[in-house]
Amino acid sequence: MYPLQYTIIGVFDSACKRNTVKGETKMKRSTSGSIVFVLVLLSFMTVPVLATDTNLAVPYYQQENDYYCGPAVAQMWTDYHSNLVSQDTLYTFIQDHNIESGWATDPQGLENSAENYVPNLIADDHKWSSADTAIMGQAVDIVNRGIPSASLINEGGHWNLMKGVSYTLYGGQIYQINGVWIQDPWYTMSANIYYAVNSWKTEFTQLDIPSSTWDNYWVTVQGYWGSRSGKPDYDKETENIRFMDESEVSTPITAETDLAGFASEQMNKQNLFQDELKGSTPGKIVLVHSLNKNYPDYYLIPFEKNGVPVVVSKITVKGDMAVFSACAALEKTVTSIIKPDLEEAKKVLADAGYGDSGNARLVWKPCEQTMSEFMPVWEFSTDVNETKYVGYNQFTQKVMVYDELTPKKLMG
Repeated sequence: MYPLQYTIIGVFDSACKRNTVKGETKMKRSTSGSIVFVLVLLSFMTVPVLATDTNLAVPYYQQENDYYCGPAVAQMWTDYHSNLVSQDTLYTFIQDHNIESGWATDPQGLENSAENYVPNLIADDHKWSSADTAIMGQAVDIVNRGIPSASLINEGGHWNLMKGVSYTLYGGQIYQINGVWIQDPWYTMSANIYYAVNSWKTEFTQLDIPSSTWDNYWVTVQGYWGSRSGKPDYDKETENIRFMDESEVSTPITAETDLAGFASEQMNKQNLFQDELKGSTPGKIVLVHSLNKNYPDYYLIPFEKNGVPVVVSKITVKGDMAVFSACAALEKTVTSIIKPDLEEAKKVLADAGYGDSGNARLVWKPCEQTMSEFMPVWEFSTDVNETKYVGYNQFTQKVMVYDELTPKKLMG
C-alpha cells in the first residue's frame, strides 16, 4: 500500500521535471492535473484497512430446561455487567413482565429483566425492518459501547446472545462486518460460536407469530448507558457499514471439492481458533439433512488432535455452492461431534423395542428436541414403515427416542 503511494509521487515529480523544458505554462497545467490525480489516489490509499475482532468476555451458561433460553441469556448478560442471578429468579421476573401470552420470554420481559438487574443500563426491545440493520445496530453496541445484546432467532422460538463481531476498519470506523460471535444457551458442545455474517441471517429470522406485536420483524433486546435521552442514533452510526459478500466465503461443489480444506482455509483466512487448529487434522465429515425449507442442508466437519475433535466447522449447501457458515472450539469433554453416534443410537432404538433400524440419516429443524444445528438427531425408517428419531436430551443427559420432532409450545 505505502510503497505504491511513494511510487506514484515519484512519477509525479519526474513528470514535473520533464515538463519544465517545454515551458512554464504547460508545466503548470500538467502539475495541476497530476496533483488532482495523486490526491484522488491517496484518498483511497492513505487510510489502512484492518480486520479485527471485538469479542466480549461474557460468562457462558446453558439453559436449565427447554424453555429457559431467555433466562439463560439474561443470566449471561447480567453476570457480565453486574452479578450472577439464578435462572429461576430471572424467569419469575420475566414472566411477571411479559406483555403477551404464549411466551416463556417475550422481548418486553427480557428488556425489563436486563434493566432491573444491570445498574444504569437502559434496555429496549427493537423491531427491526431487516436483519442487516439489526445486526449492524448490535455490532456498534458491542464495539462502541461494550454491551452484548439478545437476538430472537428461529422465527421467534429461541434466544441467543450476540457478544462479539468480526469487522474491517477503514479510517478508524467499522467499514465491513465479516461475522458475529454468539453464545447459544442450548447445549452445543461450545460456549463460543462464530458465524459468517450472511449465514447468521439464516438463523436470525423474522418472527412468525401472527398474533404478536413483534410479528414479521427481526427482534433484538439491546442496551445503552445513561438515560433515555441519550438513546443511540443507529441510523447515523451504521450509515457507512456493509457486510462481507457471501462470495468471499463460498466455493463451487464439484467431485473434486475438498470441503475440509475449504473450511480450514476459511478459518485460517479469518484468523479463527488458530491455537486449537494448530496441529489438527480433519475427521469424518457428516451431512445433516434439513427438515425445514427455510434452513439449507449442511455439513459438519471436525478437526481433531489424536482422534479427539477440537474444532467443528459448518458448511452450508446452497444449490451448487458450499458456503462457510460457522465454526466453534469444542469443550474438552467432547469426544465426538455427533451425540449420540450411530451405533449408540441404534442400540437405544433396539432397547426401546424396535427391531431392524433400517435406513438412518442425520436431520435437523428447530424443535423442542433440539434448537441447535450443532445438535442434529438421527432419523430412522424402521422395518414396519415407521419413522423414529433418536437424539441427546441435554436436560436429562440421556439419549432419547422420539416419535416426532415437535414445535416449541412456548415461544422465546
